[in-house]
Amino acid sequence: MEIILYGILTDVAGSNNVSPQGITTTDQLRQKMLELYPAIAGIPYAMAVNDQIVRNNITLQEYDTVSLLPPFSGG
Repeated sequence: MEIILYGILTDVAGSNNVSPQGITTTDQLRQKMLELYPAIAGIPYAMAVNDQIVRNNITLQEYDTVSLLPPFSGG
């Protein structure tokens, strides 16, 4: 599974890719990210699985690409 971080989440994790092991659901991923990087607790972010925003807990597969997307603005 590929987990890609964007924006401030990259700064917090020190990388734009992370590889926590044993993750099978999006809820587990959120919890593991909080354990590994407590500073993200105050950062809102959306989660996309294979380029689709997910709002509920879903099962993840080993071939999925998960993106963690903090708020961003542009112009």
